[in-house]
Amino acid sequence: MFQSRTTHEPLATVAGMVARALVRCDGETASHQRRIGAYATALADATGWDAEPPRRLYYAASLHDIGKIGVPAAILRKPGRLDASERAAVELHPEIGARLLGRGRHPFLRLAGDIALHHHERWDGLGYPRGLAGEAIPSSARIVAVVDVFDALRSDRVYRPALGEDDVLAFLAQGRGRRFDPALVDCFLELVERHGVAGVERRGRQLAGCGGRLVLH
Repeated sequence: MFQSRTTHEPLATVAGMVARALVRCDGETASHQRRIGAYATALADATGWDAEPPRRLYYAASLHDIGKIGVPAAILRKPGRLDASERAAVELHPEIGARLLGRGRHPFLRLAGDIALHHHERWDGLGYPRGLAGEAIPSSARIVAVVDVFDALRSDRVYRPALGEDDVLAFLAQGRGRRFDPALVDCFLELVERHGVAGVERRGRQLAGCGGRLVLH
């Protein structure tokens, strides 16, 4: 089922379906999903990570927030600070995502499931849902953790405006060795400095051979 020779095959179609669903529940756009896939693919390549084909990582990374489909839209779109019960509901989305993907026998589902389940873990063990630390966190999820925060902070949200690029890069640097894998942060900062944000995204799309669009059938 999950073959990937052109952008019109199932990997792109599944990712596109998820992007449409997240627009409805969370206001996330297909462009956000595409950027996460591209940044993750470029970062993986720059670190020499070759555990999975670039195209598979691109689409698996784009599914990282699939579990938000199971969180009430009123919570996801709330303009103010979440209370404790609302925060707890949001923090269920990694496990919901892993269950939706089934973490099946196919390599794509296993990869997407690992990313969905673990992309909110922290290097220091203070993340969720499992409290994993360091290299106990799957490398694919550590990669997505860096680029997801980078893109999220650069994007407008209902509860805050977007931050400037310099502020976001400073946040990543401050989080190295605490929130994030320090080697991945260093590599990503170097990528952005060398190629610019647009160049990093373009490189990821090229590596994945996807043309940069999620197909919304």
